[in-house]
Amino acid sequence: MTTAPLPFTSAVIGDDGQAGGERALQVAAALAANFGTKLHVVHALDVPAPDGTGGPLTDIANHTASMAEAATQRIQDRADAFLGAGVAGVQVELGRPHSALIRAARSIGADLILLGPHTKQHFFDLGGTQRAVFSGAHCHIWSQPTEPRPITRILAPCDLSAPSMAALHAARDLALHRGVPVNVLHVSQPPALFDPMTQGSADLMVPSYVVDGLHEAIQAQFEEKMEAVDWTGVEHTREFVVGSTISAIEQARREGDLTVMGTHGHTGLSAAILGGVTHALLKQASGPLLALRPD
Repeated sequence: MTTAPLPFTSAVIGDDGQAGGERALQVAAALAANFGTKLHVVHALDVPAPDGTGGPLTDIANHTASMAEAATQRIQDRADAFLGAGVAGVQVELGRPHSALIRAARSIGADLILLGPHTKQHFFDLGGTQRAVFSGAHCHIWSQPTEPRPITRILAPCDLSAPSMAALHAARDLALHRGVPVNVLHVSQPPALFDPMTQGSADLMVPSYVVDGLHEAIQAQFEEKMEAVDWTGVEHTREFVVGSTISAIEQARREGDLTVMGTHGHTGLSAAILGGVTHALLKQASGPLLALRPD
């Protein structure tokens, strides 16, 4: 089987020094082993602001430098333990975690940021920091909220937009490399789900035959698009579902799945991924999620 080209040449891994960071490091080790990815570990050091007691600025600077030195050694030890020779660099930055990760990714030209599950008290807050990384990073994002396990299938939600189709091809390449099948999921939302203003209003209800015809037309387009994909021998299935995008993805997910999604589309799933859909999936924390940026 020919190795498929994948965009994982250089990755930034967020390590909080806790269990969440360990999950990210474990996935990073697998990426290095499978793809030769160069790994850069980043830790954000949240230094408390001066308490107003009037201590000399030199004391504050010395204390900050001491904390940074200790953190650097601790993170370096963890990187060596989990990544061995695969670690290309370790850096500790002062300030907010999402800013540190985005800066690091841009400075080294990384094509992937890898995040584990973290709490407000430590490195990431799923309601803030991690969402900020998804919204602000220029590169692909891999979120690993659960204990890493072998990938046995790629789940590829696809809304047929250009970024979504590009992500589907990347999912196919990843499946080819790993020797696993792909399940393509397309969610067709009822009219009331497209327009919240129509929910609960009997006067604005769309006739059922119109709705059925709409879904049939969308399904036909989906099937046509899937037939045109060059699967290069990858085993695949496709699933057409009518309902809520988030619920459909969660119901389609199973143990061992990696969900691969595109971003920055114009309609449906891709238009919402940097808002409600991705955030909701992150909060579910039911499996790894790879969000791919368009070229």
